[in-house]
Amino acid sequence: MKFKMNINQQERAIIQTLRQFSPQPSSLLDVGCGEGAVIKYCQKNLKIEVMGIDQHEETVEQLITNGVKAKVGDARVLPFSDEQFEWVIIANVLHHIPNANKALNECLRVAQFGVIASELWYDRSIKLQQYGHEIDTWCKTLHQALGFYHRRYLNSGEIIALIHKINVASIDVHYGLNLIETTIDYWLNDQQDYLEQLPKNHVLLWELENLKAKLKNKPLCEPGWLQVILKKAT
Repeated sequence: MKFKMNINQQERAIIQTLRQFSPQPSSLLDVGCGEGAVIKYCQKNLKIEVMGIDQHEETVEQLITNGVKAKVGDARVLPFSDEQFEWVIIANVLHHIPNANKALNECLRVAQFGVIASELWYDRSIKLQQYGHEIDTWCKTLHQALGFYHRRYLNSGEIIALIHKINVASIDVHYGLNLIETTIDYWLNDQQDYLEQLPKNHVLLWELENLKAKLKNKPLCEPGWLQVILKKAT
C-alpha cells in the first residue's frame, strides 16, 4: 500500500501528540479528514486502526480506494456509537461549521479517552502574523459573501467554551508558529475563482485595493496552529 505523505506542520504536531500518548492509541477517528494525511500516516506507521469521516463523497471514495476506512457524514451527527474510538481528532473543521458545539460534543461522545481539536492560529503580536491575519480575514469575508460558511479560526477559549455536559478531566493547550515569509500575491493566487464571482463594483474589491496598498512590499506569513487536547474522565 503506497500513500503520498504530504504532511504539513499542523498535521505533524497532531501526529507527535498521538505518539506521546501512553498507551499508544489503538483506534482513531478523524472528523473532517479531507485527504486523510494524518490517518494515512497513523495506519501505515503507528499501526492504529483508523476511520475518516468527511462530507465530500469524492474524498471519501479516494481514501477507500487507498485502503483507508472512511464514511461520508456530518460532524454534527456522527454515525458511530458512544466511545467507539479511543481518540478523535478534528482539525480545521470547527470554523467551517454552524453550531460548532454540536460537532465538538459529538466528537467527545464517540471518543473513549479524548479529543484533539486543532485550528490554525495567528500570533498577532508579530507583524508578519498580523499582516497574514488581515488578508486571511478578508479572504474569509469574500467566501462568506459568496454563500460559504467560513468564519475566522476559533481560539482555544472558544473551543473550550463549546463543551457541553461532557465530563472532561483535563485540558492541555499547545501552540506552534509559522514564520515563513510569503506575499499578498501568494495568498490571492488561491482566491481567483472566488474573485471572478464578485460584481465589479463590490465593496470587497475596494477593500482589497486598500489591503494591497497597505501590504505592498511587506512580508507576511501563514498561520501557525493551536491544539486543544480534551481528556475525558474515565
